[in-house]
Amino acid sequence: MNTAYKMDKIIKIDEGLCIKCDACIRCCPGGLITKDIFPVPTNDSWEFCIDCGHCVAICPTEALQQRAMGPGDCSPIDIQLIPTWEEARQFLVTKRSIRGYVNKPVEKEKILQLLDVARYAANGGNRQVLRWLVINDPAKVHQVAALTIDWMKSTQ
Repeated sequence: MNTAYKMDKIIKIDEGLCIKCDACIRCCPGGLITKDIFPVPTNDSWEFCIDCGHCVAICPTEALQQRAMGPGDCSPIDIQLIPTWEEARQFLVTKRSIRGYVNKPVEKEKILQLLDVARYAANGGNRQVLRWLVINDPAKVHQVAALTIDWMKSTQ
């Protein structure tokens, strides 16, 4: 959804729902939520908040709303889809970097799906600015590949 909320503070707490568990305080990567009677934003939170949504997503009672999102904007976790240790281990230890490519363009819908999922990847407390460049013109892909190879050779 990513609804834009009209708020004068970075976070808003529904005091009727808040159980004062402090999960939002503990999970904030910037340390921008502190304790009063209920959780409150720090004075510099509006400037330094990275809008990661951890505080909203972790709240067990959906009591917290942030300037960029509310509880309805967070996907629920389906515990049936969480891989077991054996499944995760199998996936990681059998990963190979040798790939067999086919000369067939990837459908735009698949690329958009991958980019949508990739934006959720962990990236150092969400402090890194990520930008994606998708090149689907084979000639430009070869040009970028050649530039990359030249750069790699020059750094040896």
